[in-house]
Amino acid sequence: MENILPEKYHKIFLIAFFVILALPIVSVPPWFHPAPWGKAVIFRIIMAILLFLFILLLFFNKKGNSSFLYFKKALFDRQSKAFLPLLLLMFYWVWFLLATIFSKDPFYSFWESPFRAGGFLNLSFYIIFCVLAYLILRGGDWIKLFKFFFF
Repeated sequence: MENILPEKYHKIFLIAFFVILALPIVSVPPWFHPAPWGKAVIFRIIMAILLFLFILLLFFNKKGNSSFLYFKKALFDRQSKAFLPLLLLMFYWVWFLLATIFSKDPFYSFWESPFRAGGFLNLSFYIIFCVLAYLILRGGDWIKLFKFFFF
């Protein structure tokens, strides 16, 4: 897949993905309690920064409109390999949004318990993480991440 980011920004995203994969280390008891809440907060902070940086790079690209065309081709083109999985993922996200809105306790459904760190907000960030990883990572980067994860 073609890379839409300059090399220095690609390295920033790659380092952030490595940090996200190292988040289970945060579950050490004295640092954050409850551990899932600490990991979720750090994950949301990192993903918010990455999403902001990605949107900034998408809008203020010196190459012109090529980033938008690549983004459209990679995700929204019916001939793309990612079109059907992305469509199903978006249907799942909308279904979860409706379940959150019409639940007995929408506030709880949106944030979830700190002891479980679930909820609609975290699900949304996980989906953003998947889409960013698909758009940014190259073939060799996936191998590096898998090796780091299993290490």
